[in-house]
Amino acid sequence: MKKLFLFVSLIFSTLAYGKGEITFRTHSLIEHGSPVILGDIVETMDLDPRLRDRLMKLPLATAPNPGEKIEFTSAAISGLLRPVLNYLQGIPKLKIPNHVVIERSSHVWEQAVIEKELLNFWQPMCKDCQLEIDRISLPAGKFENWKMTPKRDLPRGAFSVPVEIANAGQTAMLWIQGNLLIRKSVPVAKRAIFFGERISAADFDWTFRDVTLSQDGVPVLEEIANHRIKSSLRANDILFDGMLEREKAVKRGEVARVISSQGAWAVEVNAIAQQDADIGDTIKLITTRTNKNLTGTVVAKGEVEIQ
Repeated sequence: MKKLFLFVSLIFSTLAYGKGEITFRTHSLIEHGSPVILGDIVETMDLDPRLRDRLMKLPLATAPNPGEKIEFTSAAISGLLRPVLNYLQGIPKLKIPNHVVIERSSHVWEQAVIEKELLNFWQPMCKDCQLEIDRISLPAGKFENWKMTPKRDLPRGAFSVPVEIANAGQTAMLWIQGNLLIRKSVPVAKRAIFFGERISAADFDWTFRDVTLSQDGVPVLEEIANHRIKSSLRANDILFDGMLEREKAVKRGEVARVISSQGAWAVEVNAIAQQDADIGDTIKLITTRTNKNLTGTVVAKGEVEIQ
């Protein structure tokens, strides 16, 4: 690994707008041979434009040779930014992974290089996914100066990426086409599960499966236990979010605990729910003792609050 040369030569006048967020990517692929700057490896959100412009130009290290990479530790990055951010009255929120890798593309017009650059561009959009390009078609020819501009959306299946080609002082726009496979760790049924059956985490194995064309999300482990199934599953079928019956926090006809609080005082009564509701919903109830109509907000399972 190349020795890391840190340059903190920029002069920052006293700044008083330390807000926003700076997120460091775990892996960044660069094409240039000039010194690596902060703007090459971070994403920013809600930073003051003057601060962002200065920070993005902060030099970090000499660029690695084509095909090689360098690695920052979180301590190295923190040490670099500390003298700069000390000028701020409020420090922006920093998200720094334990290791930040900067790789310089060999940037030759070869399928392996192009596939690698595309995967490195798309991987941060689905960090827990396994991505694979199983088909790609390149414009014919050999080009020395070219630049891809993929959309900032993870393609699902077929993709078409524009690439700008520079040759003899002229530029042309060509297209790279292919197919992207997306695999994700998902719950897979160990056995046949029938409509309306209550399930447990033990009914599923977690394994990577192709979800390229799936339009539904995947539940987390905690969401599976003790839920009912809205559609039957065969053994080896994937369990998706839409297959789970989301039980209401309050059901019509059930007795709910109604709390009315003001300052240090709180009064509790029992009331019968007049409708199904989720947490956060407004619901109508009738008290069990006086038949009084109430309206409140569901704040927990079986619990309603009246202000």
